[in-house]
Amino acid sequence: MSFFTSLTYYRPCTPPIVTGNDLANLITQLYETGTLTDSGFQILQVKFGNSVDQDEQDSSSAEEIMPGLAVMDDIEWDLDVPKPSGIRGIIDALKGDNRPVYRAYASLGGAIDAVLKPITRTKSPENQINFCPDSVSLEIGPIEIFNLRSDAPAFVGWIGLSLSGNGYLFPWKFRDVFERLESTPEVQRIAEACRSFWPVAPDRPEPCIVELRRQLDDLWPYDSFDKEWDWYWGIQETG
Repeated sequence: MSFFTSLTYYRPCTPPIVTGNDLANLITQLYETGTLTDSGFQILQVKFGNSVDQDEQDSSSAEEIMPGLAVMDDIEWDLDVPKPSGIRGIIDALKGDNRPVYRAYASLGGAIDAVLKPITRTKSPENQINFCPDSVSLEIGPIEIFNLRSDAPAFVGWIGLSLSGNGYLFPWKFRDVFERLESTPEVQRIAEACRSFWPVAPDRPEPCIVELRRQLDDLWPYDSFDKEWDWYWGIQETG
């Protein structure tokens, strides 16, 4: 069985209008943090439309071709760059394009060791399957969080920046990794680039939101369920 885990920094609340040029500017800011590398897998895919939240459809769907067997089918991308010439190539493909973005996925390559080492788990006697994050990606579209124990994904926002790789957290808990993310200066530079580019008004959530956060259980790593609105860390754990 193949396990894969993403630690996703997501923006809740109503999304802004996102343009191709916006993505170019955000990726430029992320690149200027000095935390990204051009190593690893890179790709850029964009579908333009009215707005990110015009519907809640994902960019891919499963089509059952026979009982118990399905294939994944992507939407028809307007911009599909399978082998960009590094992060600069991704930025150049988006720069100056002011069309509203409906869905987008940009795999930005790898990150420096100072980002990845604190959240890498190897040689654990409780779990021989290591967790080795090695890639950074940006997604515009429905963002969901879940772990291996989740009954169903929880929809949490429309913009997400992920640190991803093979493996899963156990025996670590998500809260353990969250504390590592929060205490790593290089990761915080990435987080601050996202927060400053698309800020969230620091209002208190309504009671119904507080209750929804309670229902997230260990998918919500923060001390307070009534924490002011902001960008948050979540997890996507599959296997």
